[in-house]
Amino acid sequence: MEEERRLFYVATTRTKDQLFLVIPEMVSVSGGGAVPASPSRFFQEIPANLLTVWAGGRPGLSRRRLREPAPASPPEGEHGAPSGLAPGQRVRHPIFGPGVVDRIISAKKVRVAFDCGGAKTLHLDYARLSRI
Repeated sequence: MEEERRLFYVATTRTKDQLFLVIPEMVSVSGGGAVPASPSRFFQEIPANLLTVWAGGRPGLSRRRLREPAPASPPEGEHGAPSGLAPGQRVRHPIFGPGVVDRIISAKKVRVAFDCGGAKTLHLDYARLSRI
């Protein structure tokens, strides 16, 4: 795993001008047909403020920008937990990836519906969520 991470790091940091990372919408699984694809775990480790996400896909079709890179800012709140979360807020978890705050359970707990991991209840002192 660490060797794969190192190779990904080397490949992404050697680019001269621009780097385009592509995530397919669907992948073919033997015996299972087409299933929704999820980003590489290494892709999810790239800080959100370094990315510009685009939607669209086939050559010849116009693409639309989904969001601009976020300005770099230090984590807010105690233990790096972001403050001011609200239902509907997009967040990123270092392991589960991107998701949407589904419900505020208490001052320290939230329920997040992750794009690829389902819904999870997280304690903000430990979750290391970042706003997207």
